[in-house]
Amino acid sequence: MTVRIDPSLGSVAPQAAPGALGLAEPALARPGLVGVAPFLLEGERLAITGTERHGDHAFWVGGRLVAEGLATDAGAGVNLVAAPASLRRELLGPGGSLLELTLAVPTLPLAAVQWRAPLNGRRPGALGLRVVLLPGCGEVRYHVLGEGVRCVGYAGGVELAAELRVHPEPSEWRVAEAAGGGIEVRASVSAEGPVTLLLSAGSRAAADRAMAAGAHLTAHELRAAADADAESRDTLTVSTGVPELDHGVSWAAARARGGLLRGASGSAEGAFWAGLGAVGVGDATAGQAAVDALRCLGSGSVPWRLGSPVPADALATLLAARLTLLSGDPAAALEALRLLPPEAVAAR
Repeated sequence: MTVRIDPSLGSVAPQAAPGALGLAEPALARPGLVGVAPFLLEGERLAITGTERHGDHAFWVGGRLVAEGLATDAGAGVNLVAAPASLRRELLGPGGSLLELTLAVPTLPLAAVQWRAPLNGRRPGALGLRVVLLPGCGEVRYHVLGEGVRCVGYAGGVELAAELRVHPEPSEWRVAEAAGGGIEVRASVSAEGPVTLLLSAGSRAAADRAMAAGAHLTAHELRAAADADAESRDTLTVSTGVPELDHGVSWAAARARGGLLRGASGSAEGAFWAGLGAVGVGDATAGQAAVDALRCLGSGSVPWRLGSPVPADALATLLAARLTLLSGDPAAALEALRLLPPEAVAAR
C-alpha cells in the first residue's frame, strides 16, 4: 500500500464554528447506564456503529466502511441517551467528565461528533482524538491544512474520498499509514469551548457537498429528532400504555427504514422482509427502496430459509403489489407488470 501527501487535493473549505448539538430532544429516545452493547445510528446515507462504553465509532456510507476507531482520551462512557440517529454519552476520565454528542445527519453522508463540558463545568485540558480514514483502501493520498484533512483512496478499483474537519483547529496533527490500509489521523485540541468533528465521505463531490452542510448542525439535529417521531411520518404507532412496547414498534420501523434507504439491508431476503415490514407500518418510501434493491438482482435466485430459492423478480413483484395496496398509487404494480417476462403475462 502507498500513502503520500498530495497538496493538489486542496483543503477542506473553512467555515464558521459548527452549531451546538444537544438542543433537540428526540421523541423516541432511550436513557440509561452504558453497557457493553453496540449502538447504531442511521441516516439515509450514513450510519455510525460502536459500543456504548468505549465509543470506537465506525462510519459507513451505504454498506462501505469509510472510517473507524474514533476514540478520545476523555475516558469511558457512564450514562447515555440513545435515539435512532443520535447518541449522547457522558464520559468520565481522570480529568473529569465530558459530554459527547454524536449525530448521523438525516439526508447526507455526514456525521458530527461534539465534545463539551457539562453545564457549569470546565473541559478537562487538551482533548486528543484518533480515527482511521478509508480503512482497507490502498494508494491513499491526503492533505492536511488548518482544521481539515482530505484524503482519497481506492477499494475494489473504486475511488473513495473522505473529509475530516476538527474545530477549533488542532494544535497538532499527526498522520501515519494504518495497518491494513487507510491512514491513521491523530489530533490534539487545546482550545477552550466545544470541540466538533465533522466527517463526510463518498465520491469527492459528495463528500465536499456534505461537508459544506456542516455549518447547519442545529437544523440537521432538529430534522433527525423529528424523523425519529413516527407520528411525523404518518406510519403505524402503538399506544398500549407500555412504553417498551410502544417505542419498540417505532424503533423497529426506524431501523427498517434506515437500512433500506441507505442500501444496507443485508441479503436480498433481508431486503424483502425489511420492505414487507416497512409496508406493514405504512412507510411507502422505505418499501419502494426495498423493491428497487430487489430489482437490481434481476431474475436471479434468492436463497430462502423457508424453502427453495425464490426468483428476485418474484419477490419484487409481490412487494410492489403490497406497496400499491398501501399507497393506492398503481405505479409500483404497473412497473412490476411491465417487467414480468412475456410468457408470464400471457399465462395470465
